[in-house]
Amino acid sequence: MLNWIKNIGLPELIIIAIVIIIFFGARKTRELSRGLGESVKEAKKVKKELQETASEMKEEEEETPPTEAS
Repeated sequence: MLNWIKNIGLPELIIIAIVIIIFFGARKTRELSRGLGESVKEAKKVKKELQETASEMKEEEEETPPTEAS
């Protein structure tokens, strides 16, 4: 679906950056990039928490002996 993203090179990225700066302005671009950075940071934090929870649940399953059904 988004395979075209793999084909974007440096010249295309520079053109996109220039268009964004012209469209939004330098100040708004800084605010947008700061917000994007915070969002990525938060997403990484949530991902780490989910991985820790999953590993804890896996460890609990391994420690608990299976019960036999009657």
